[in-house]
Amino acid sequence: MSRLNKDVLAGGLFLALGLLFLASGWSLPFGSWRRIGPGGFPAMVAGLLALVGLFILAKGLVKRSERLALFANPRPMLSVLAALVVFGLLLQGAGLVVAIIDSTLVAACASRPPRFGRMAVYGTLMGAACSLLFIKALGMQAPVIGPWFGF
Repeated sequence: MSRLNKDVLAGGLFLALGLLFLASGWSLPFGSWRRIGPGGFPAMVAGLLALVGLFILAKGLVKRSERLALFANPRPMLSVLAALVVFGLLLQGAGLVVAIIDSTLVAACASRPPRFGRMAVYGTLMGAACSLLFIKALGMQAPVIGPWFGF
């Protein structure tokens, strides 16, 4: 039996990311509870992420499990990574909606069998919701449908 399992890896990753984000935003003013500063909310989220990571890490160290086979099936991890790359490459040129639809279709390759029809519907709904939320409501500077399509 090995102590290296999914919970240990996930908890360690969450703990490390939480501490990294907490340290990187330490120079921002936190403000007060009545008037929170630009560093207050990110610090709270980073602290919660680190705390959750600590609990998951502790659970993984206590739990006995089979040895974790790292990268035994790289397809899901590579599919999600490819989906992130596709989103980043398409956002400015193709627009938010197209980037979300395409990245969900690429991420569909992570499951077996891939459900491209369901993911196309999901990507379309998420693209519409994200364009309403981020572009219309929050004023994010990104095209809904990008210049590659002549709009």
